[in-house]
Parts: sequence; structure tokens; C-alpha cells
Amino acid sequence: MLTENKIVDNLSNYLAKNGYIIRNSCTTTQRGIDLIAENKNEILYIEAKGETSSKEGSNRFGLTFNQNQVKTHVSRAILASMIVLQDKPDGPKTKVALPYLIIQDIEL
Repeated sequence: MLTENKIVDNLSNYLAKNGYIIRNSCTTTQRGIDLIAENKNEILYIEAKGETSSKEGSNRFGLTFNQNQVKTHVSRAILASMIVLQDKPDGPKTKVALPYLIIQDIEL
């Protein structure tokens, strides 16, 4: 099962191998956009979501999120992405992504 931290790590590596510069990367214990990556054409603001808790020792560690938890986590990611799109911190180069929804399409 992939935790949010693992998704951020894997996606950072994937993007770096494909010409992106990683501007910022947050773990689940930090606040802010999970991953910000830039190439000459775009700046990606990525809100990652895992399938389980990343906190070892928690009651949910190693257990797949239930349907309500998925809705809550994804809803928060969508809201954070909408705020970035509204603010457009990097003008027209600003792009957002939710890798929980697309992770299966990326070779890790």
C-alpha cells in the first residue's frame, strides 16, 4: 500500500528524471502543497493522497482508507488545488495535479 509520503517520493523521482526541478516537497508532518515541480513550460502544484495512514503506530496504519476517509482526503486535495488555481501563484504556468487519482498511469 502506498502512503502519501511514498507517492510524493516516487513522483518527485519520476518528475526529476523527466526534466523537472523539484522546488518544494512536504511530508505528512509538514504543512503546504505536497510537491511543487517546475520545467520550462509549467509549474506543477501537486496534492498527493495515499491509500493508508503514513503514521506508524496509528490505528489506521497499514489499513486501506474507508470510503468516507477517501472522500475527505480527496475533497481536501481538490479544495487545495482550487485555491492554487484561483491564486495562480505562477501565472499561466500554474498547473495542479492529484496523483492519487492518476498514480496507476505512472511507471514508478
